[in-house]
Amino acid sequence: KMTFHSRPYANAADLQAIIDLLYAARPANRLGDYPSEIDLREMLATERQPQHTRLWLTPDGSLAAFALVDAFNNLWLEMTANDDELAEQIIRWGVQDLRASVSEADSTLTLDTNCGDDNAERLALLKRHGFVEQPVRKLHMTRSLDEPIPEPEWPDGFTVRPIAGEGEAKQVTALHQAAFGTDNFTLEDRLAIMRTPDYDPTLDLIVIAPTGDFAGYCTCQINAAENARTG
Repeated sequence: KMTFHSRPYANAADLQAIIDLLYAARPANRLGDYPSEIDLREMLATERQPQHTRLWLTPDGSLAAFALVDAFNNLWLEMTANDDELAEQIIRWGVQDLRASVSEADSTLTLDTNCGDDNAERLALLKRHGFVEQPVRKLHMTRSLDEPIPEPEWPDGFTVRPIAGEGEAKQVTALHQAAFGTDNFTLEDRLAIMRTPDYDPTLDLIVIAPTGDFAGYCTCQINAAENARTG
């Protein structure tokens, strides 16, 4: 019987170990699942997230699993195998982490997680450990590049250009908060996106209104490592 010991996330070496495990544990058709490599790099570049991330190791020091509880009370985990006892340890830690970070007034909050509806093994594991399926669904869409994409037609006076570096990050953050009606997305989150290795400023676009104000944005990313593995 395998025994595991766990410890908190520590440094950039841990981040690389987590990314390596992600690619080793997931089949090619799940590499784009959240959190992907890019998502993990962004999350763990923030001040908060490393404090809510943990690693589980085998007796020889190999990484067997990692888990994190994000700012929205979601538990994200990946394991080299769907080991029930290891999953129990991880989920118990996730519950404790959430309880330690919320006030008594928030005692009705739940620890959430999700996975693809075609991932039967993970769904069964989650249900065995107390998670209850909810009606909420996330839609993943693709757009084939085999056919030409028409040139966009902008309303009169509106223009599009790439963001002009980190100096405009504060404005884009304010735009995001106004568009989604939330202050959960912070300047720190925005800068984390712009500082990942795969970030391409030419794909980070903003729409300028006739008044000169920022009217919209679209951040696009290409994960070279993921694409190399999936072909």
